[in-house]
Amino acid sequence: MLDWDDLRFYLVAAQAGTGTAAAEKLRVSRTTVTRRVEALERALGVSLFETTAAGAGSTEAGRLVLACARDLDSRIAALRAALSLADAHPDVVRIALPAELGLEALTLYQTLAGDIAATIRLEFVQSASPAAALQERSAVIGLCVGDTLPAHLRGRIIGTLRMAPYAVHGADPARLPWIGLGKDLVESGPARWMTAHVPAERIVLRVNTGAEVREAVRRGLGIGYLWDGGNDGPQGCRRAEQAGPVIADKLWLAMHEDVPPSPAVRAVLARLEDILGRSLAA
Repeated sequence: MLDWDDLRFYLVAAQAGTGTAAAEKLRVSRTTVTRRVEALERALGVSLFETTAAGAGSTEAGRLVLACARDLDSRIAALRAALSLADAHPDVVRIALPAELGLEALTLYQTLAGDIAATIRLEFVQSASPAAALQERSAVIGLCVGDTLPAHLRGRIIGTLRMAPYAVHGADPARLPWIGLGKDLVESGPARWMTAHVPAERIVLRVNTGAEVREAVRRGLGIGYLWDGGNDGPQGCRRAEQAGPVIADKLWLAMHEDVPPSPAVRAVLARLEDILGRSLAA
């Protein structure tokens, strides 16, 4: 016979990613979480978790059980809301932004907050790997750059991201050094292109966020790859078209497959897709 508490513990464990994180959220010991999940596995006669090269995730059977647990959890939440028993605490939606883009979190927050209910709190983290942040459950939504998503992530493409070289207006790109990307962003498209085409002696410094590249370009320190949003980049700067190619990649709006989107998360996803989709199309 299935025990709802066992299902609830498994749902939280799958969402949290580790037994320790689930224990903290449930305010119980890690042993209790393990015991509850094992009890559910015994009752069902299946294994619910598996470990792969991409990290921990649910088995095929586990995903079926998760779908049931999510449905029950949403129904209980709806019942609580109908009975005015919903928690008074606002939902926190944590969003991982790709550091290479230099997205301004405050500007994005202001754009989102205008249409997001007051019961939702937004948190942003600049990450060299939003996909890793989702795998580790340190964020619930991630903006991921690449051709495909890693295993255990799901999402949709919201547009084509274009990165182009920029320099301060009036400067001769042939005489300028380059703003390189540090070890945190070594796998990004611009970093790979520079490794293949820009001599090391022409790289004046290396930074690890797009915001730092943007500021270095604005100060006239060198040429740097910036998100090409169809404008002139930082004030006083222009695209250095002869310095290097435009590098195009896909931008994904992603989540971990084991984390069900709450109403708050769905609202934020919809606004992000609209805001960023329009920016990429500009």
